[in-house]
Amino acid sequence: SGIVTFSTGYGDPISWLFVIIGFPAAWWFTKQRLERIAVLKLKYEEIYEVVLEWNGKKTVSTGLVDSGNQLVDPLTKKLVFLGDEEVFQAFVSEEDWTALKEVEETFDINGIPEPLQDSVHFVPYQGAGGERKLMLAIQLSKIELVSEGKNICMHAPLLGMQFGNMTDDDSYHVLLHPEMMQKGK
Repeated sequence: SGIVTFSTGYGDPISWLFVIIGFPAAWWFTKQRLERIAVLKLKYEEIYEVVLEWNGKKTVSTGLVDSGNQLVDPLTKKLVFLGDEEVFQAFVSEEDWTALKEVEETFDINGIPEPLQDSVHFVPYQGAGGERKLMLAIQLSKIELVSEGKNICMHAPLLGMQFGNMTDDDSYHVLLHPEMMQKGK
């Protein structure tokens, strides 16, 4: 009416076999994963020198790879980068920038300045709070950065407009799309 077991106090040999083989294997796989995550984290936290070219004008700025930036224009399937006011000052005049600010607030496309009408796009996106919005963007000629000694260049991406500064300390002015590191040539 009961079960009788015999135990020497050291456990079952099969259990010890799993411990001897399983623990080192689990430790090794965990170590490998953590090392990969550390490398990716460093890559995303690096700040790069970025060259942006649009309409025959070039500007040099600093950019940060933003792992959270997954924005792609749904119509053209182009990657969307984000640039702040300092970047756009190299491309558009102060009065055009003011007009673009007003267009962003009112969505009145008639307010887009004449020289910019062929370049400005509206890109739908979902904000961090879940609200859906439209972002003004221009199509650059190209964006280029140097990573690990090689140039990474992407032709005709979109640069979304951030009205204001990206950071308080001006450490970067462009949020780079993480896929640029894979798709750029």
